Amino acid sequence: MELERERALRGWQLCVGRLAQLQDQGLQPGAASAKAFHQLCRRASWNRATQCALLQPNIVTYSGKVTVCARTSRWRHALHFLVEPQLQNIETDNIIHNAVITALDKGSRWRLAMASRLQVRRRQLMDLITCNALLSACEAKSLWQTAIVLMAELWDGGLRADVISYNTTISSHSHSEQWQEALRLCSEVSWQSLEQQVVTWSSSISACEKSAQWEQAVALLDELIAQRCRSDVIAYSAVISSCEKSYQWQAALQLLRDCIDTVGSDVIVYSAAISACEKSEQWQHALLLFWNVKDELLATDVILYNAAISACESLGKWQHALHLLEDMAESCLRGSTTTLNVAISSCQKGGKWQEAVALSNEVARSCMQTDIVTFSAAIAACADGSEWELAGVFLAELKNSKLQCDVVAIQAMLNVFFSAGQSRSAVEALAELRELVWGLIPA
Repeated sequence: MELERERALRGWQLCVGRLAQLQDQGLQPGAASAKAFHQLCRRASWNRATQCALLQPNIVTYSGKVTVCARTSRWRHALHFLVEPQLQNIETDNIIHNAVITALDKGSRWRLAMASRLQVRRRQLMDLITCNALLSACEAKSLWQTAIVLMAELWDGGLRADVISYNTTISSHSHSEQWQEALRLCSEVSWQSLEQQVVTWSSSISACEKSAQWEQAVALLDELIAQRCRSDVIAYSAVISSCEKSYQWQAALQLLRDCIDTVGSDVIVYSAAISACEKSEQWQHALLLFWNVKDELLATDVILYNAAISACESLGKWQHALHLLEDMAESCLRGSTTTLNVAISSCQKGGKWQEAVALSNEVARSCMQTDIVTFSAAIAACADGSEWELAGVFLAELKNSKLQCDVVAIQAMLNVFFSAGQSRSAVEALAELRELVWGLIPA
C-alpha cells in the first residue's frame, strides 16, 4: 500500500514538473501530456491539485483543477476556476465547462448548473457529456420538463442521446409521477436501437409505481423478462409497491413468489410485500412473510420491522406489535421514532392505554427524537384511560418542544378533557385550537 502511494506521488510530481518545464520553454503541452495530467487529476486529492496554482496558468492546468473540484464536490472553487481563465483571456473549452456543471450537480446547485448551460450553448460547446451532466441535475430535483427540453436541444444540436441520457430523463419523470411520458421514453430507447438496461425498465416501473399504475408496472416487468434482461430486486420491489398503492395484495404475493424463483430472496422485496399486505389490512399474511424472512436467515433491518409492526397497528393487534419490538431488541436493532410511534398507536387502538403510555415514556428515556405523532398517539391513549392529568403532562412537553402543535394533538386533548368531565380545561384547549386554526389560514 505504501509503495503504491509513493508511486502515485512520484507520478504526480513528475507530471507537474514536466508541465512546468514545458512552460519554461514557451511550449504548450501536447494531447498525450494533457491527457496524462487529467487522469492524474481525477485520482489526485484536493491538496495536490492546488499545487497546479504554482504553474503558469493555461487551459490544461485549469481543466485539471476543475476536474478535481467536480470529483470532490467543491462547486465554489470550480466556478472560480471557470471565471479566472476568462479574466486572463484564456479561452475555455467544453471539458472545463462540463466539469463545472458536474461539480454544481454534485453540490445540489441545479440553478447554477442550468445557468451554465446558457453560456455553453452561446459558445456552441454543448456535447453529449454536457447534456448528461445537466440531465443528472434535473433528475436530482425532478425537473422533468427541463429534462425534456434538454433532450430536444440535444437532438436539435445534431447530437444523439445515449442510454445514459434516456435513463436519467426517465428517472426525473419517475420522481414526478409522469408515468406516461416515462413509458414513451422507454419505448423510444428501443426505437433508437439502444441497448435497454435494467435501470431503464426500473425507472419506468418506478414512475408507474408512484402513480399507482400497478397494471402498467406489471406489464413492464413482463416485457423486461421477455427481452431476456436480467430483472433485479429493485424492479420487483417497485412493481410490488405499485400493487400496495392499489390494494392489490394478492398480486403482490404472486410477484414475491416470482422474484424468489427468478432472482432470489431479499429483505427489500419482502418489505415491499409486507407493506402491500399492511395497506390491505392483511396482517396475518404480513406476519407470515416477516417470519419467513427470519426462517430464511436473511439480514433483517428497521424498515422490515416497521412494515410488520404497521400491519399490526392498523387493526390494533398490540400483542403482535409488542412481540415484534421484543424480537427487534433481541436482534440488536435500534428502532426508529416511526417504529415506536406505530407500536404506540397499535396499543392505543387495541385499548391498551397503559402500554401505549409506557412506550411513549420509552421514547424519552432512550433519548430518541420525538415528533408530533408520538405526542398525539400518547395523548389519544390517555383519553382512552380518562387520564386527563397525564395527558396534560404530554401536552406541556409538546408545547415546550420545538415541534408545532397541530390540530390532531389538540383534538386528542379535547377528547381527554371531555371524557374526564374537565370542561374548563376543555374550553382552554378549544381556545388554543381556535388560535391554531386561524394561524393555519394564510394572510
